[in-house]
Amino acid sequence: MAKQRITGFNSDARKRIGDTVRKVEAMGPRMSQPLASDTPRDENLNCVMVLNSTGYDLRAGDAVILGEPSQTAAVDANVRYYTSPAPITANYYKPWGVAIGPLKDGKFEQVQLSGVATCYATISDSIERPYLAPIGTGGKLKPSWWGPAEIVYADIASNAEKLVLARLGVLQTPIYKAVTKASISPTGSGNVGLHYSGSERETVTAHLNWMEGVTSIANGTECLIRWFPDEAKWVIINAEC
Repeated sequence: MAKQRITGFNSDARKRIGDTVRKVEAMGPRMSQPLASDTPRDENLNCVMVLNSTGYDLRAGDAVILGEPSQTAAVDANVRYYTSPAPITANYYKPWGVAIGPLKDGKFEQVQLSGVATCYATISDSIERPYLAPIGTGGKLKPSWWGPAEIVYADIASNAEKLVLARLGVLQTPIYKAVTKASISPTGSGNVGLHYSGSERETVTAHLNWMEGVTSIANGTECLIRWFPDEAKWVIINAEC
């Protein structure tokens, strides 16, 4: 790396900046490594180091939900690591990621939070839902209409768990077109047909519980719905007059 003269600062400031630059250059790609060699470290900006406290081993590619930051395993009190509760719970809107390597019980391993990853998911039908969420039995990943992981590639199988290529990121709760299949009264709920890629794909229960007014939505009404994970409900957010 070419050296450049630092200008615009007094001599003391230039010396401090120069010392910092030399330290960073010496650390190189491992600049996130703590001073204590026996302390787990985060080596990938897309990952966090997780202590498996589930009571059982996890595979590379298994989903891991993150718990509260903990300093119990850190030598450096300024370094905080995440622990994983057992097992993944229904609170699927909490941060979760995918284990990069085998995650033995009581051991540390990196868990990927963003970017393209290979993860285990149960593919049970051909509806082609675009996302992944831990909504299966025991918190296993399944295709979903919402979630923090977008499916890049997955083979269609009959209720089989297999590796899926997914793009991990922030929670996605898209707005979908839908058509009511029955009259829905204010504060009530009813079936709607969710439309995707130009056709109806699935029947879901939608709730009219926000800005609902006093008028019912008639059967056959075009509307817009969105999944609200904090309520665990599809909510009607707009409907034709």
